[in-house]
Order: sequence, then C-alpha cells, then structure tokens
Amino acid sequence: YAANWDRFALVDAGPGLKVKLSLETLGLATGDVVMVFDGQLPRNQPGDSQRPLVTLAGDVLPANTSYISSGRHLYVQMITNGDQRVSSGFSMALRCICADSARWTDPQGAGCAQYGREAASTKFGTCAGPMAARGTTTTGLALPASEACALSCEGCSVDPCQGWVCEHGG
Repeated sequence: YAANWDRFALVDAGPGLKVKLSLETLGLATGDVVMVFDGQLPRNQPGDSQRPLVTLAGDVLPANTSYISSGRHLYVQMITNGDQRVSSGFSMALRCICADSARWTDPQGAGCAQYGREAASTKFGTCAGPMAARGTTTTGLALPASEACALSCEGCSVDPCQGWVCEHGG
C-alpha cells in the first residue's frame, strides 16, 4: 500500500441486516492505522464524537477479531504516514447477518431484547412507524429500533444473505 493514504470503504449490508467483519491478517508499518467504525460515518465533520469499534496498528491481531455493526453499515478507514516502510496491509472477511445490536439502547435504557414480540414490555409496537423508537450505541451512533434491533423487530428473514448481497460502496 502507498504512503500518505487516507482511504475508506463504506460497507452496506442492506435493509434489516448487519455487517459482520472478521479480521484475517494484519501487517501495518509503524505509524499506519486501520479504524473500523460502527455506522455510516460522515467524513471530516467538526465535533464528530463517533468512536471506532477498533483501531488496528502493527502486525498482531487483537484478541477480538470479529465485529458486528449495530445497523446496516460499517465504515473502514486506513490512514498511512509519509514513510516508505514496506508492509503487507490487512485482510478481512465480510458477511451479512440478521442480528440485534448488543451496543444499542433506547432513551429509557432498554436494549433490543425488550423490543421482541414476546418480550414482557410493549416496545414491539414502537419498532417502526410514526412513533418509532430511536436510541444510541455505546460508540455514539444514533439508530432507530427497526435498524438496530432487526431480529427482535422482525425486520429480516431467517436466511438474510439468500436474497441480498452485501454492497461495497467505497
């Protein structure tokens, strides 16, 4: 890969689905980083408080090598410094899955499990529509319940990748 890079890829799993990213290899030169963000991160916005799910550097994979988006998007950014050190880069596998976000809560502190049709609460009715619930993830991403809690809100099929292919928009 080249010096002085600032490149990104926006991965879109499609409506009602999540992106599952699995790191396979890592070989970055000193000063180079790869950051994985939850959501469709706007580029260079002043005051942006979005924190990355993981920041990768060096050549040792972190203990956790699998990350699942809270909504339908993951944003992957690679920034390299100006030196000319040779390195191999990184590789990852991407899959579309149907899952609830483990990091999302509504303003009352309820997570996705409380949005299921069979849950003790009555939150299922606020999955979508004019009174749709919204919440935030632990990384600061704001999402509606229908996107964050696709499984509980019955927003995806049993085999989501059967009819939908992950899109790479970067």
